[in-house]
Amino acid sequence: LSYYLLRTGGTPGTIEAAARRAIHLDPERWSYRVGLASYLHQQGRTADGAMLLKPATPAMIATMGCRCCLNRLIELWSAVGAEEPVAWCRARIAELAARGGQDECGRVVPDAE
Repeated sequence: LSYYLLRTGGTPGTIEAAARRAIHLDPERWSYRVGLASYLHQQGRTADGAMLLKPATPAMIATMGCRCCLNRLIELWSAVGAEEPVAWCRARIAELAARGGQDECGRVVPDAE
């Protein structure tokens, strides 16, 4: 969501407001939190982004099927020294790599050898 708003010329205030509204409307949709947290991290507001991800659990990470998103989470959590969720993301990336095929974002990933 944040990515597309930014590409269409959205201002930082409108992007954040729209993403927060989306989270409010569907708090269970983890991708909205990931998108806003990544956006805030890019804006130099890493601590704010990390706060959005506080409800993360290994089970939530296990539902993610996009390595791009998982890598963004690793970058953000590494920046705040959150080692445990970084490990969850790395484990999920390894599972997805072993599976091969296509990530949820549509990117085709070669089969694991």
